[in-house]
Amino acid sequence: MSPSHFDAQRKAGNIPAPKQMLGVVLWDRNDLDRLFDCVSVANDNEDYWDSRLHPRLGADRLAERQRQLGA
Repeated sequence: MSPSHFDAQRKAGNIPAPKQMLGVVLWDRNDLDRLFDCVSVANDNEDYWDSRLHPRLGADRLAERQRQLGA
C-alpha cells in the first residue's frame, strides 16, 4: 500500500487512528494487523512470484496445489 493510499484510507476512517506518545505519532501494529487479518486477497499469480523469489517455497506450494487438485 502506498503512503498516499494509506493516508487517504486513514482520512476516510478505514484505518485505525494513530496514537500520540512523547510527541510522536505512532500506529499500533496490532491494530493494523487486525485490520489486515480480515482482508482476503486473491492472487492468481501467487505461485509465479513464489517460484521466482523463493524457489523452494514455490515448489512446495505447487506440490500442495497439485495434491489438492488430485494431480
